[in-house]
Amino acid sequence: MNTTMTNRLTDAQYVAHRAKDAADLLSLMQWTPGPVPGVLGCVLYGHSILWDIDQSVLHSGGWCSYEVLPARSSDIECFGTLAELLAWILRRNW
Repeated sequence: MNTTMTNRLTDAQYVAHRAKDAADLLSLMQWTPGPVPGVLGCVLYGHSILWDIDQSVLHSGGWCSYEVLPARSSDIECFGTLAELLAWILRRNW
């Protein structure tokens, strides 16, 4: 599949297309208690990832489940689903 075609896939479709890589990525994620109750943290490829387990701590309104501070960046990326997070990491790092 060429790059143009994979860029048109939804995040869920992209993760399904790269199922083996996504499974490997999930196995690398080691979650530990985060800085506040209800949040788990993980560092992967230099990215600091926070997982708001019940979507009540990081952002009001529950629209963001995963917050990522990308390596060498000061801008925070937010994702509502695990598929969105996995697609972002796969596209950026794998």
